[in-house]
Amino acid sequence: MTDETATWHLLLNGRALSIGVASIILGRASSCDIVLDDPLVSREHARLWRQGSQVMIEDMGSRHGVFVNDKPIRGWALLRDGDRVLVGPYEGIIVGGPLSQSITPRAPETKLTPSSIPPRTISTVPAAAASTHRDISRMVTIVIERLTELGDTHGARRLVTSEIDSTIRRARSGEPFFTDMEALAHICIDLQAQTDGDWLARVLAMYQAVGAVMRPETAERLAAAWSESGGDATVAAYVEQLRQTALDEDGRRTLTVLEKLRAKQESATRAR
Repeated sequence: MTDETATWHLLLNGRALSIGVASIILGRASSCDIVLDDPLVSREHARLWRQGSQVMIEDMGSRHGVFVNDKPIRGWALLRDGDRVLVGPYEGIIVGGPLSQSITPRAPETKLTPSSIPPRTISTVPAAAASTHRDISRMVTIVIERLTELGDTHGARRLVTSEIDSTIRRARSGEPFFTDMEALAHICIDLQAQTDGDWLARVLAMYQAVGAVMRPETAERLAAAWSESGGDATVAAYVEQLRQTALDEDGRRTLTVLEKLRAKQESATRAR
């Protein structure tokens, strides 16, 4: 980013905060621009601002420090697109450019309506707010992909875990959510091959909590990943969930793929 009119945001705690010339103070005090209510956060913890085409962050003498990409800063630091900022237990991502930049919308997931799943009361969200939330979710996905490409698997893992946990929590409580689940699932499948952790199980937990039908291409990748790496992910519960709904052609393809995977998993369990 070299244009002084470029847009910069901090993605933090489910919000997209625009960074301008005026300082943004993050801290525990009610007078702060962004209030972060946690004992690990100082009353005035950090300051963010833009200077020309650059974005800066300053540690305002906090007790527990400010971290950028897991490293503590001294005084102030220059931030770049994709940097991870940690203030107390709160982790944010710096994004340069419009929130919708380079975002390609994906086909929506087919919703499940099995009789065993009680109806959830979904909060209504104004169209403009919903669009902003979708942009934030897609941008988070892009940042995760960028971190993975740069080899920062630690940062990618933390952000993926946060996004999945948030999606599951919102789905179970009936809150609206705008997660790009297919993109997140593919990222998890890639992480399964690159890092420790049962990322396939996380994918299945997310789809089950939301009550969405996985696309057949994603199911095929998940099945191939399990064949290569194994793990504790079992598809039995999700398969039963799929069987309780009327599926379209893609949904039936997904069910066929996962039924074959279930048979393989049950065979592997008996062979142990």
